[in-house]
Amino acid sequence: MAKSFNYRKYYKDYYGIDFDSNYVIHHIDFDRSNNDINNLILLPSKLHSRYHFLLTGFNSDKNNKGIASLDFKIVSECGSIPMFGINMMKNLCETMAEIDKWVRIKSDMDRAKYNKEVYGI
Repeated sequence: MAKSFNYRKYYKDYYGIDFDSNYVIHHIDFDRSNNDINNLILLPSKLHSRYHFLLTGFNSDKNNKGIASLDFKIVSECGSIPMFGINMMKNLCETMAEIDKWVRIKSDMDRAKYNKEVYGI
């Protein structure tokens, strides 16, 4: 049996940072076997849980977890979106805005790592 890849340690070592169990490493493409650093992002545990919870409200195909496949199952048969669906979309948008902050943090860490490796600064 192959040893599982410790992507938490990999992320910590790659960026030279430390974080506790209040944070998780999210696989951006939802493929836990894709541990390329560009596919990993650090998120607070509560934000990560909320994100996955909200996605399940939109995605009826449990085998395909990608956001691109959202089918908006919350849309009623007559084609209108019930208030529950509008609130779900609003919450998902707010959650995505919070995740964007963490994307920018990762981008800053990538830039700092590059500058250190290439320019020594």
